Amino acid sequence: MKLTKVINKNHRHRTMGISGMKIQREFAMANKNTFKCPPIEGFVNYYLRDSCISVDPFARNYCGAKYNNDLNPKTKSEYHLKALDFLIMLEEKDTEPDLVIFDPPYSMEQCKRSYESYGYKFTYDDTLYVGRWSKEKDVLSRIMPVGSMFLHFGWHTNGMGLKRGFRIEEIKIIAHGGGKYDTLCMAERRISKQRKLF
Repeated sequence: MKLTKVINKNHRHRTMGISGMKIQREFAMANKNTFKCPPIEGFVNYYLRDSCISVDPFARNYCGAKYNNDLNPKTKSEYHLKALDFLIMLEEKDTEPDLVIFDPPYSMEQCKRSYESYGYKFTYDDTLYVGRWSKEKDVLSRIMPVGSMFLHFGWHTNGMGLKRGFRIEEIKIIAHGGGKYDTLCMAERRISKQRKLF
């Protein structure tokens, strides 16, 4: 296994590569709007620059993607649907995104507050898959072509995964200091169609 590490002069930024995967760690102040945090904004913009058809199902007021959605009707997003309904709509329109920006609520409590504040009932079924977002990822697995990129943001790095044909290329850890959770930014590339388990 090949391992490389580079530490810059001010020791605030580290890069490590393991078997071709790029891993970085930076410090930045937390921001409730994920993409207003400078290193996270830079991470997204790096991948957006080569994208033609990008999708963001949890966009809030960030309108960097071609198709953006948020449950909150007061945000600047073009659509205001549940993320799953939004992705199914794109599938029905034969949309094939080359980039997906996936920044959902990071915890069950955040999701529950979001649903209930906009008049949706947070059901028992919702509690079973919040955090995994498996239904949304299954739709994305059907519409994302080989070579497309999936950007995942949260407190873990469980993205699309190898079983759906994706390989991690980059992880950026954004430390916020104190007792705050790090924000984990991950880029996965689709390298094959979904694997059949049987």
